[in-house]
Amino acid sequence: MPEFDAEVSKPWHFAKDGTTGEPGKGSPIKVGGFASPKGLGMHPPERAFASVKYRLDRKARRFQSVGAVNDSSLLLFSPLYFEVWGDGQRLWQSERITDRKQLRECSIDVSEVEVLELRAVAVGPHTGLHAVWLEPRVLMK
Repeated sequence: MPEFDAEVSKPWHFAKDGTTGEPGKGSPIKVGGFASPKGLGMHPPERAFASVKYRLDRKARRFQSVGAVNDSSLLLFSPLYFEVWGDGQRLWQSERITDRKQLRECSIDVSEVEVLELRAVAVGPHTGLHAVWLEPRVLMK
């Protein structure tokens, strides 16, 4: 599914197919040592969010993924949380992640959504916030 309007903290870039978007090397997405070959990488700006959008056109029924911090992050300078938006309305928000080992599962109804937006939100300084969506899935109707 093609993405659009991807926004992340520079010099990072939005990444898919299991890489983090880290400048230069693009580390593989791994959480707890387990790879995520279809994972999405997005590094949020300080006290703001990174995001990416997908056009669903009300053809999907469910979005599923797990929000986490990639193993490449050695230290989180502030908490991070994940959000899913549909057509400009927040549909889901995770609890804050304050430790690299924490995972935030998401499984929500998107049956009435035209445009799906995934966000990773930095509460404070963004150093170490190598945010990843593990194996995201859109289940179609």
